[in-house]
Amino acid sequence: MGSSQSAPRKVTLENPNETIIEITDGVINRLDGANNSEKIQPESVSSTQPPSINENAAAFVTSQEIRRQVDKVVQENDNFWQSRIKILRDGYQKIGVELEAEYQKATKDVNHSLGTHFGDGNASNDSCRSSQASVVDCFSQNSNRPLLCANEVQKFNECVSSLSCVKAK
Repeated sequence: MGSSQSAPRKVTLENPNETIIEITDGVINRLDGANNSEKIQPESVSSTQPPSINENAAAFVTSQEIRRQVDKVVQENDNFWQSRIKILRDGYQKIGVELEAEYQKATKDVNHSLGTHFGDGNASNDSCRSSQASVVDCFSQNSNRPLLCANEVQKFNECVSSLSCVKAK
């Protein structure tokens, strides 16, 4: 590759107009220079020079500026979603407070309508408390087999139902 000389190339053009073809001095000099193996210097040297340090610095500043802009957009996006999450949490907290208040009100209404206040030491509550304790004991002893406690659960259910019926009268 490249070790042997290349053969000269001859180009023949046919001129259909039968007129004379004019060749400028520049073309002759270039052809003559190619035969002499002289390299021709281009007229505009500045276009072939590598970019100067100032141009590289401008490109570097541009990439830094792009990075800053991207970081700014990402930060704005993070701030937006953090504020959105805070708004949602506050909303859910308000809903939770309202639900808790409604639950307390419903519990108070049920207790008032049944005429019972759990933990007030009534003898009727004590009878259900013993069956409740037996249900809890049964579940703790048979944690893997809860169906074995069906009888205790049924007794507790009957006790509560009887209390509800008595209080409703």
